[in-house]
Amino acid sequence: MRQSIKTPLLTLLALSTAVLAACGPSPNSTIPGNPAQAKLNAIAITEISSDNAVNSEISLSWSEIPASSKSLKFFRRRADQSISDSLELATLSDPTRVTLQDTDPSLAPGVEYVYSIRSDNASNIAVASAESPKISIINANAIKPFKLSEPATNGATLKDPLGNGHQFSWEDSGTGLYHVQVSNTAGQVLWGAITRNTTISYGTLSGTQKQGAVTGPEDPKLIVPLALTKKIVISRPSPNATRNEVAFQGIGNTAQFRIQVSAIETQPTKGDLASARSIAIRKAEEIRFIAQ
Repeated sequence: MRQSIKTPLLTLLALSTAVLAACGPSPNSTIPGNPAQAKLNAIAITEISSDNAVNSEISLSWSEIPASSKSLKFFRRRADQSISDSLELATLSDPTRVTLQDTDPSLAPGVEYVYSIRSDNASNIAVASAESPKISIINANAIKPFKLSEPATNGATLKDPLGNGHQFSWEDSGTGLYHVQVSNTAGQVLWGAITRNTTISYGTLSGTQKQGAVTGPEDPKLIVPLALTKKIVISRPSPNATRNEVAFQGIGNTAQFRIQVSAIETQPTKGDLASARSIAIRKAEEIRFIAQ
């Protein structure tokens, strides 16, 4: 069943982005050059918020673009089409950009898409190109609704007299993968983590992660792809700004906070976020609590 999509045709985050017409050149146009092989990653994302609003997009990220590049052209086609049928989506002239979101309402669940990128120099000669694997949007309605069980209601007071951390729990959604995020009432993310558990502890006075959180060596399958770092926020003691990570902070005393848990379905391999080509995200109802 076709999902309703409320986002605009194409969301481009840089001011230098120009949305072009569909009649532009295909990625293999006969332009002089011997383009190098770049890397293009595409992830299809379907998200259901706690109020049942559905949004879908395909998020792109890329790397290994030569320094001589002056523009990047992006193309999309259905997997059953030839490369000459590619639709030109956009041209970027900002060499610092590494992500792009395609929110075209015509994108449909179950249809396989292929994205291409071509990097041109100042003389419009191709210096690099890349093509994504086939990807398709998956239906987030397949994830059953779930709720937080601890705290179960808004306004609960959580006490931590020994500073051992607060425990949070939620129902099993069947996805086997969750994103947990704690923020203050101003919306500042204090802590975010990926876990396979349905319960997790988060430190307060000590400001350190406790048993159940991400500790020790990170599971390589749970690393958030670059294209998703604005959507799935992760905190670390030493955050990486290029990946939009935020500084890890403990919860203070006698203040109100918010916890949001999202279930994540991944394809082609369940529970493998790092190599996912398609993901679906379903959020539980956000819970506000008082920490003491």
